[in-house]
Amino acid sequence: MKSCGKKGKSCPRCGEKLVKIFVNGRGTTYCPHCQKKIGAPIRVGIFGKIASGKSSVLQYFKDLGYETISSDIIVENLYKDPAVIKQINAMFNQNFKGQVDKDIFREYFVKNPAEIRRINRLIHPLVKEKILEFEASLKKDICFVEVPLLFESKSENMFDFIIGVDVKKDIQIERLEKRNPNSSKELKIISQNNRFEENKIKADFIVNNDSDLAYLGAQLDQILSKLKEYLNQSPSLLLF
Repeated sequence: MKSCGKKGKSCPRCGEKLVKIFVNGRGTTYCPHCQKKIGAPIRVGIFGKIASGKSSVLQYFKDLGYETISSDIIVENLYKDPAVIKQINAMFNQNFKGQVDKDIFREYFVKNPAEIRRINRLIHPLVKEKILEFEASLKKDICFVEVPLLFESKSENMFDFIIGVDVKKDIQIERLEKRNPNSSKELKIISQNNRFEENKIKADFIVNNDSDLAYLGAQLDQILSKLKEYLNQSPSLLLF
């Protein structure tokens, strides 16, 4: 396929930054938003607002037998890693032992919101490494990865397709309060770091999770049908 510009430049169609890949030993530059890789494996990233139901989306695909991984679970495991704990204690003047206490850490960031960028600079690259390890071990044609801060962590180019999970504000707040009444205010403050509204235009699919699982499942089944269509095409880059 003919290159559409130089790496790092803006796509003339959508403004997204161009990236360079090598196909059969030859380099080609393309737009990860406008052009999609066809053929297995298809890597699908899932992002959305806090309490939008990203985990429900991931679980739906997992129950259907697809390979899945959650960045939240990756972070939980990182927070038990002695090397990571040592770095966090040094960077944020904490004294965590055995594992990072998420409630204490969350409270710290509510009081020190500017520090959220520092923890992200530490954790995001580590999460990316784990996702790459997961993708390298894939045995099935389609996989799904939940990355709540997908665009904030600049992880969008790791995926062939992206699903955004949306929810109405009142339902989002209700779910936050049900999840943990003692920390709902803190979670709402931290959620402001998630810029879903400005990033959802970059998603290939948007699902609405305002209703029940049946409604959500119907939308996800439609997405699966679309992804399977791409699997049946010859490996190439497809321009939407």
